[in-house]
Amino acid sequence: MSVRYRRGPGRRGVATLIAVALAAASVVGGPVTGIPAPQRALAAGTFTDPYFREFNVFTGLSRPVSVRFASDGRAFVAEKAGVVKAFDSVTDTTPTTVIALATEVNSYWDRGLLGIAVDPGFLSGRPYLYLYFVYDAPPGEVAPVWNDACSGPAASPPGPGGTQDGCVVTSRLERITLDPATNVAVPGSRLLLIHDWCQQYPSHAGGGMAFGPDGQLYLSGGDGASFNGSDYGQRGGTLPDPDDPITPVNPCGDPTTLLDPNPDGTPVTEVATAEGGMLRSQDVRTGADPTGLGGTLIRIDPDTGEGSAGNPLSASTDANNRRIVAHGFRNAFRWTFRPGTTEVYLGDVGNQTWEEIERIVMPGGALTRTTLPNFGWPCYEGVDRSGLESLGLNLCTNLYGQAGAVTAPLYQYSHWTGLEPTGPCFAPGPNGAMGSSVTGLAFYDGAEPGSAPYPARYDGALFFADYSRDCLAVLLPGAGGVPDPSTMEVVATGVGSPVDLVTGPGGDLYYVDIDGGRVVRIRHLVQPIASATVTPQVAAAPVDVTLDASASTDPDPTSTLTAWNWDLDHDGSFTGASDRSGEVVVWHIETPAVYPITLQVVSSNGLADTLELVVDAEGEPPVPSIDAPDPSLTWAVGDTIPFAGSATDPEDGTLPASALSWDLVMRHCPADCHDHVIQTFEGVAAGSIDAPDHEYPSHLELRLTATDSHGTSATTSIELHPQTSVIGADSSPAGIPLFVAGEDRASPSETTVIRNGTVTIGAPLAASVGGRRYRFSAWSDGLPRTHDLTAAAPAVDLLATFLPDAPDTCASATTVSPRSTWIGERTTGAGDTDWFRFSLGSRHRVVVSLGDLPVDARLDLYAGCSTLLASSDHAGLRFEELTRTLGAGTYRVRVTVPGGATSAQPWVVRFRPMAAGLPVKSSRTTRSGDVVRVVGEVLNNTGRTRGAVTVTATFRSAAGEVVGTLRGRAFEDRTKDGGLTSFALAGRVPVYASMTLTTTSVAPSAEPALALTGLSATANGNGTVSETGSVRNTGSRTARNVKVARTWYGTRGEVLGRGIATLSPSTLGAGRTGTFTLTRPVLGTVQGARTQLRGGF
Repeated sequence: MSVRYRRGPGRRGVATLIAVALAAASVVGGPVTGIPAPQRALAAGTFTDPYFREFNVFTGLSRPVSVRFASDGRAFVAEKAGVVKAFDSVTDTTPTTVIALATEVNSYWDRGLLGIAVDPGFLSGRPYLYLYFVYDAPPGEVAPVWNDACSGPAASPPGPGGTQDGCVVTSRLERITLDPATNVAVPGSRLLLIHDWCQQYPSHAGGGMAFGPDGQLYLSGGDGASFNGSDYGQRGGTLPDPDDPITPVNPCGDPTTLLDPNPDGTPVTEVATAEGGMLRSQDVRTGADPTGLGGTLIRIDPDTGEGSAGNPLSASTDANNRRIVAHGFRNAFRWTFRPGTTEVYLGDVGNQTWEEIERIVMPGGALTRTTLPNFGWPCYEGVDRSGLESLGLNLCTNLYGQAGAVTAPLYQYSHWTGLEPTGPCFAPGPNGAMGSSVTGLAFYDGAEPGSAPYPARYDGALFFADYSRDCLAVLLPGAGGVPDPSTMEVVATGVGSPVDLVTGPGGDLYYVDIDGGRVVRIRHLVQPIASATVTPQVAAAPVDVTLDASASTDPDPTSTLTAWNWDLDHDGSFTGASDRSGEVVVWHIETPAVYPITLQVVSSNGLADTLELVVDAEGEPPVPSIDAPDPSLTWAVGDTIPFAGSATDPEDGTLPASALSWDLVMRHCPADCHDHVIQTFEGVAAGSIDAPDHEYPSHLELRLTATDSHGTSATTSIELHPQTSVIGADSSPAGIPLFVAGEDRASPSETTVIRNGTVTIGAPLAASVGGRRYRFSAWSDGLPRTHDLTAAAPAVDLLATFLPDAPDTCASATTVSPRSTWIGERTTGAGDTDWFRFSLGSRHRVVVSLGDLPVDARLDLYAGCSTLLASSDHAGLRFEELTRTLGAGTYRVRVTVPGGATSAQPWVVRFRPMAAGLPVKSSRTTRSGDVVRVVGEVLNNTGRTRGAVTVTATFRSAAGEVVGTLRGRAFEDRTKDGGLTSFALAGRVPVYASMTLTTTSVAPSAEPALALTGLSATANGNGTVSETGSVRNTGSRTARNVKVARTWYGTRGEVLGRGIATLSPSTLGAGRTGTFTLTRPVLGTVQGARTQLRGGF
């Protein structure tokens, strides 16, 4: 005899007997005879209420992910690889293939055909199914591209690596039309509704889909980002070569600022302004680029895919904005409506700390981007700010500053405890955390006529499933029927691997067991529970088989089991000549064959249960053998690992490659292990795998399944453990928390990761230690404050150095000397205040300049700590400047970064006393061939108004000899004390070593009253900018020969260039207006400009 071997949920390396399923019992409390045989689970969960029972409904499926029922009871099951199967009812055991999309569906890792919905009018002229699947091609390309794989750089040909640079894909939502008579898709009926959801990494694709009570179609998406480290759009652009990568940096096209590359050529992304990766869940808040659908819940017209009328942003010009009704999700994988309402209850699969259940009350009215329901990811996880806070992402920082901008979860549970802190669903592992993923939600809405109801306490309750913990739990209804988090209780442990939870025929709950290949029904019955073992498990006839039903139980405390009956000829009767009775029976099988048999157990309360088994006595099962790799092999991310295997069978001999199937599985083991099936190889005896990255502790399991000519299968497996690296992170001064591999960790810390894996390393902009504020200075590896690290060595030690920040109080202001040199500082976060102090021994005109600002800032000049003398605060400029005449004494300067602005980039400040007379405040010298051009400004520091200023540039050789002179008149005819007048000199000058500028002036003359009345700038596309303006004569006399000068400034207030134009007309009568146009070259980053007007009488 032999049995069929499959891997049971949560069990490894053992053969599990599968009970072949028939139908769930539809009679409760009837006579013993004639009771239909209920289906039994592969490995039944343990329920806290013993009357809850599991029954297999559909089995033998290939990695099913979702099930939906039509109103007449027919069922549609989506398989991950891209196949949809239809069952006429829950008693149908022979499915029909509706459609197969395997060549278009990317089923690598967590990708695949992930969502399915049945049109509510399926039986009334709308026989439509809606399918959401990951499309096997990057944006703009046609599937298949990756073919369900993602090879690494060591493969031939090389690839981008599934968890390294990533194989970029998209997702599609399609509608197909079925022939209701056959349940088969009508050829040519596929209708594409939406093609979006760019995803760089092989998880977080979402896929929850259902119709609402309003007849609209709702669908949820994930962020498509990496689950390793912190992905803000900085990844990609490295493999196989940074100069010619397969996957570019930020391949989903999110707005990104690229900085100078690392020394090895790999790209560097500006952190603060990033909008990619996980931040795609906040994309609706950014208006500079088209909105993507990552991390959103959408509501659409099921016929067109367009946003539904009444959606919050239905007036937007962006098509995706019009679709979105909620956002800020990490992986909104499954969700449900509360019956009788439009409330959505959505499970968001968490990151480091929390699983979340969100309550979404469908919004209405004229909402905006800031009032659209936002659940906070990646800036928040649970009710708390996430570990990303220390990275300084503007999208998050801005959100932190908005009270009430984020909607908190209805319910959250920690990765660090059981669902009940002292109860079931596992205790934390050695490192404290455990696997968690909320993967199914459904409300119980009562039993249908003829079906056994759940206990009344569950009416209106929200059940939810966790795939990683193999648990089922419930939130009981509270006020107004809303689930009450305080009532959470565990319903079952050890259930199959649930990835969908729905209500179906009979009103019962049904869940999809992806690893067990089945759909399971949960009923509440008081029948006995049949259970049996067969010994020996494998043998060829003739053989004596022991049938043992002693594990059968009766959950009714008022009754006991009274009979154990075996239908060995499978004729539906338990009293035939070939049948047996008894708790343990020995059955002699003489003739090789496959024998279906039925066990019936009878309770003294008159109820019975049956269990269907198949006994294969035709021969021994096959014996698979993995020949390579050796289990002792250890691997690093990106390694190519060849594999090979074979199988023999006592009857068939050596099995062909077509009889073999391989599964590559990542086993993530923070406490109890849970599986991620990465890739399947069908019908091959050998091949290779590319070792992926994943959070540690994890290891690979390679499983080989062989199936003989009788359909009997057996599986063997080996575990392949990774090489590891330990990342040591410390700070100077000590004790500053650092961001390592997805979370803030106290320093010093040690974090174990898989060798060659990529993790995100980050340091805060600023920190306080011992009452002193410090700002980040540098990492010991020379890379930016936040950067990705590839752990290529067994140990990687990093030191984050912090420097004392300029004091935050006036009393402790930093003392500086007035001089012409710049002092470097850094912005350390929103609301940062830095104080400086300088002293003057005598009266001086002082220019205080603030330059190279990465964000807006305010500059204040004080006498003492409370007397404000002057301020400069020009929003949008990257420099601020004050010029004041000050007497002898001590003065303070305060630099303030407003709330909401964050950056770690440097800035500079300067306190410059100006010489008396007519000093040159700023100048810029350029050479083109033998022509030298000098532009600049002269400050009138004479104490009185001066007339036209002449500027002389003297050029000298290294020996001090004069080799050239340029002389010219500054623009203004009259310059008031403290005012500026611009100049430009140009001429042929030989090679020189130094230049000096001297100035002279004449007495001032009268000048017309002129005013600038308009100004605009237009980029011409040829490297120039045209500035057009108007000037009005506001005086009473006619102005003649009117000219306009424009001076442009850089990030330190330095002169970049100057241009002069003659007004048209050049003569203006009193009250008349003229116009001008200046064309200038693009002068780097122009941060400011000054206009000066001149004319005569």
